[in-house]
This record gives sequence, C-alpha cells and structure tokens, in this order.
Amino acid sequence: LPPNFPVGWDTDVNAPALAEYDSDPAISSCAYVTVGTGVGVGLVIGGHPVHGLLHGEGGHISVPRYPGDDYPGAKNLKCEN
Repeated sequence: LPPNFPVGWDTDVNAPALAEYDSDPAISSCAYVTVGTGVGVGLVIGGHPVHGLLHGEGGHISVPRYPGDDYPGAKNLKCEN
C-alpha cells in the first residue's frame, strides 16, 4: 500500500452493506441483513454507515414461541456417538 493509504475498521455487516451501497449509484440507502449465530443488520443511510446507539441491531430481537410449539430445543437432546 502507498504511504498514508486510508484504512478503516467496521462491523462484519456494515462492510458488505457499504459494498452493496457502492455497487449501484441509484441506491440512496441500504440495509444488509445476515443470519448466522445471530442476526446482524448493517445500515447505510445517505452514503454513511450507521454506528452507535442507533445502529441496526437485529440480534437482540425477542421472538415469541409459536403457540403450540412444544419443542424443547437442542440443548435438551441426548446425542450419543
């Protein structure tokens, strides 16, 4: 890299949100959602990624159990080799 090359750090969802935003000049804002071990949301509004208290936080959304769903969850399964 040349001297004084700008480098920045961001979240694993804001970086691809910026890439999607930059891919199309007609886009004015972008929301990038990823589902893995949690739910991540990257937001770009007016060309700027959203950070701080108002950033997109999808991983802490409580999802109520579906009525009649009695599956105990994988933590209660007994797996044997």
